[in-house]
Amino acid sequence: MQLFRLHFNNRIKNLFHSDFWIYERSVWLHMLAQAVISVFVAILLLNTGYTLNQVIFYYFLFYLFDVPLNYVAYYAIKYLGARWTVILGVIAKIAFFIGLSLISGGSMWVLVLLALFDAIYDTFYYVAHFFIFMSLDTPEKSREHTGILTAVQKLGGLLGPVVGAGLLLFVSENALIYATIALLALSLVPLFQLHHLDNKPKVGKPRFSDLGIKARQTFGSMMLWGIHAKVETTLIPLFIFTVIGTIESVAIIPVLISAAAIFLSYFVGKDHKHSLMEMIIKMGPMLVVVWVLRLVIASNIFFYVSIVIVSLMSLLISIPMDGDIFKMGEVKRENGLSVALYRNLISMTGGLVMFTIIAAWVSIFQGSFVMAALAIFILVIMNLLWVMQHNRN
Repeated sequence: MQLFRLHFNNRIKNLFHSDFWIYERSVWLHMLAQAVISVFVAILLLNTGYTLNQVIFYYFLFYLFDVPLNYVAYYAIKYLGARWTVILGVIAKIAFFIGLSLISGGSMWVLVLLALFDAIYDTFYYVAHFFIFMSLDTPEKSREHTGILTAVQKLGGLLGPVVGAGLLLFVSENALIYATIALLALSLVPLFQLHHLDNKPKVGKPRFSDLGIKARQTFGSMMLWGIHAKVETTLIPLFIFTVIGTIESVAIIPVLISAAAIFLSYFVGKDHKHSLMEMIIKMGPMLVVVWVLRLVIASNIFFYVSIVIVSLMSLLISIPMDGDIFKMGEVKRENGLSVALYRNLISMTGGLVMFTIIAAWVSIFQGSFVMAALAIFILVIMNLLWVMQHNRN
């Protein structure tokens, strides 16, 4: 019995001291920092004197900078290493929040600078993040680990908005920003404890054609999916705030999503029965219906219910999608960094397309809902055609 306990304790110790779980601690702290404030960023911009159209223009600039900076992140990882690329990304995000705490009024030059810092953060952190995750993962555990990663992120998403709303309501905007900066800095500590990190991959120029036809299909789906995801995560909270007008009305959104999704994330991650195409074909039509109903039903309760429904259906697509993408980098390790690059680049390209159109649209929210519904509709049709072609072959 004593030998069993010793063996069990060693297994638990090894599990939580493995590189994968050390990295999970970094991810959790980072996602907690993001969850504390991310849903409130647009509101903070509005409170400093920017108009709704200027906030939309900020997001357009962010995606405009973000798309080419993904290639800069690729070469930063190649020459500086993934660890230092993550650190530079976090420093850029800290600079963004410091700037956010200092601005007053509606200077467009400050908006441009904030968008640039945010884009540097997104590209440097997430391309390196996806690369590190794949280098610590194994092919047979790909989708399960993706589910675990999503569950870890959602746990941060459950706690973060509650803390953020409390700081914003009962302390100050600057207290919220400084708490976020502290958590971002803490998230870097576990990175220095990783033992077997493939820090500087020996790679050449990124070549999309090297990834194969399945990758092109998955990434094609991801770009359309990115349009839906950006509307859901960025514009829906902003819409709720403009309609209801309270911090609490926005803070409850990620809490509802995270509470419903924590356990589902892990179980979807373990489910290997359904392919990405099958999940898109099954869930996609229901998502289109929800977006159409959002255009015609003017009810706050319906919007909150629809947010939870969309979140759960989206997980059934996004986890298999990320699982398939991570597996691409694991099956052929030399392509890992290219997969990480295109995973972020193509997702953000969907955001750029959407905000380019929305920036010129008269009715911002109605236009974005129409675009999200149309993107999911095209996504379903495209995957149906691929399945039919595969069955013929």
